[in-house]
Amino acid sequence: MGKRLDILTAATAFGVAAYVAIIMDCVACGQLGWSDGQIRSAALLIAGGVALGLALDFLGRRWSKAD
Repeated sequence: MGKRLDILTAATAFGVAAYVAIIMDCVACGQLGWSDGQIRSAALLIAGGVALGLALDFLGRRWSKAD
């Protein structure tokens, strides 16, 4: 049952993230007047920051277990 919960949690998180991304795109284009290039640049910077945070968390846990 533990594995099903993980898959369900991942699927839910993916769906919520996609929904938030769509809403943020509509707000950035419609309300803020950002171009597609500006949205793309901001999205890449944020995705890189999230990936860096996840990598540091993962590596930090592995290095602390090695001691």
